[in-house]
Amino acid sequence: MRIAVIPARGGSKRIPRKNIRNFAGMPMIAHSIGLLKETQVFDRIIVSTDDEEISNVAKHFGAEIPFIRDSSISDDYSGLQEVVADACTQLHHDLDLTDQVTCVLPCTPLLKRDDILKFLRISDKNPESFVFPITPLRINPDRALVRKHEQTFEFKFPEFRFRRTQDFEQLYMDSGQFYIASASNWISNNLDDFKCEPMEPWKTVDIDNFEDWNFAERLFLLSRQEIAGGEK
Repeated sequence: MRIAVIPARGGSKRIPRKNIRNFAGMPMIAHSIGLLKETQVFDRIIVSTDDEEISNVAKHFGAEIPFIRDSSISDDYSGLQEVVADACTQLHHDLDLTDQVTCVLPCTPLLKRDDILKFLRISDKNPESFVFPITPLRINPDRALVRKHEQTFEFKFPEFRFRRTQDFEQLYMDSGQFYIASASNWISNNLDDFKCEPMEPWKTVDIDNFEDWNFAERLFLLSRQEIAGGEK
């Protein structure tokens, strides 16, 4: 069985009500729910939330709310693994420990159906692994600067100050979009064995403030215009 879990607590600080704020004409979380429905491969699409309004919006767009998340794992310090493990535990009567559980973050409007399907295929071939997309680091950390005072900075690693960009090894980072593992691995926190594949950087905008939000919305609308143009 394939289960999708969208963690969406109500206490967003930097962008209040972020998970149900209007994004390109729909509540943000509706885009994630719609994406998962579009794949047509998930037996259940579940939203884990502590918030009644988010619950109602999620139900309206076709997700299940089989439980309300406890406040003890709904604060700023609650980790993603803890939240998904809780969802698996809550569903234990209807879930086998070998079942595949995909956690999709609620603020991922730039993801495409084929992105999810590609990584599900990777997970199918590696059922014991934790699977997730990564994205290239735009700037190598060896070129980082640190502030000393006012407008005075210095290179963290001065020996690399004049190294050419193309001479650095390409580094990657977790894109923070979605994660796939067995229910057993989520519950046991056995996530050390993992498989990754890079994904296009423009799909992995981290929406942490209103500037990110506006940028992501412009990218979203542009991508839809390109799709519509290609279908003519």
